[in-house]
Amino acid sequence: MSNENQYIEAAKIAAETASKNTQLTMGISIIGALIALIGVFVTAWITHRNVSRSTVIDALTKQRIEWLNTVRQNFVDFNNLGHELFFAIHREKEDDYIHKKY
Repeated sequence: MSNENQYIEAAKIAAETASKNTQLTMGISIIGALIALIGVFVTAWITHRNVSRSTVIDALTKQRIEWLNTVRQNFVDFNNLGHELFFAIHREKEDDYIHKKY
């Protein structure tokens, strides 16, 4: 009977050890899952913040390009008008020069 008691005691110790190991493994798994979940939330927050910033930067860049193109077009129009004004003012002098020469 003492051999049976020893086997029963050994089985109880093995079962208790297995139970403790299972609880430890489950606890570590839950902690790991929580850390992973926190990592996912932090990554999502950082991504959202960066997307918001890049959206603002893209909008400002687009507006800047439109403004620059408008300034260029206005400058071209100004140069054309200045060119026409110059020739309108000096056309009389050219006409006088041509008529005097011939």
